[in-house]
Amino acid sequence: MRTSAPARAEEGQIRIVRQPGMGHLPLTLMMELNLLDKHLKAAGIDKPNVSMRVVSGSTATSDAVISGNADMTSGALTSLLTLWDKTKGKYQALCAITTQPMQLDTINPAVKSVADFTDNDRIGLPGVKTSYHAIVLQMEAARLWGVDQYARLDHLTVFISPPDGVIAMLSGKSQISAHFTSAPFMYQEREGGKARKILDSYDVLGGPHVFGTIWGSAAYFEKNPVTTKALLAALSEVMDLVKNDPRGMAQTYIKADNLNFPLDFVEGMLRDPQNIFELAPRNSMKFAEFQNRIGLIKTKPASWKDYYAPAIHHLQGS
Repeated sequence: MRTSAPARAEEGQIRIVRQPGMGHLPLTLMMELNLLDKHLKAAGIDKPNVSMRVVSGSTATSDAVISGNADMTSGALTSLLTLWDKTKGKYQALCAITTQPMQLDTINPAVKSVADFTDNDRIGLPGVKTSYHAIVLQMEAARLWGVDQYARLDHLTVFISPPDGVIAMLSGKSQISAHFTSAPFMYQEREGGKARKILDSYDVLGGPHVFGTIWGSAAYFEKNPVTTKALLAALSEVMDLVKNDPRGMAQTYIKADNLNFPLDFVEGMLRDPQNIFELAPRNSMKFAEFQNRIGLIKTKPASWKDYYAPAIHHLQGS
């Protein structure tokens, strides 16, 4: 895997890749409402060149940035931390975009907590061992049985896409008896009436934590300060709109992503106080410290500012 793609230094040009899902909603709304163009023009860039494309899978989005085919992407902080460590800081996070929980549901009536899983259970999640969800499951295993037992449940985990995980929970006909997922999928499962929540990542982390993070090369942020500042301003405006007009933003989101969800359902997600849209990362150091403790990253950061760009160091992050 190449990790030395040159950063472009032409202000006003930015190529973003993202995955589908609510974790990337601020980017979706920003592009649908042309807010990045607006803020770039306000900064004196007459002809912005802005693009965003949707790609399925964190590997594909990461590869797009590393290969130089995109300038930024959004995804799990846990994945960015391993790249930050491997490249000695050549890649770093710009800002958070979502603070939201991941929840583990089960349809097995015998399972009341993760301690009740047996070898007959299978836990579906969007990536084994190193995904956001897998790391949180390891953190809970370490809490229950000791850090040397952090991988105790790994052999029960299997990859499944979030939509397929919902189908498995609703049908009850899959080998998968539990699903670790996030919005909007956890809401769909709960509405089906069969799935029960047995673990919430907010409980594991001791409170709300960063979910979606925008990241790219440190060189890009350094060489494109005007574009970077405009992006942060556009995202901040989006976050204010979600807070002040959740129904209107729900309508925009449905249109932009061609969702088949009822308006009230989407609005309900945006109004859920657990789903927070903000630039400052919360509890990010707990992920970094755990990944360092189990050997996923060699470098132990002194603070969240080590792996987030200086552009947001004035914010109250953690």
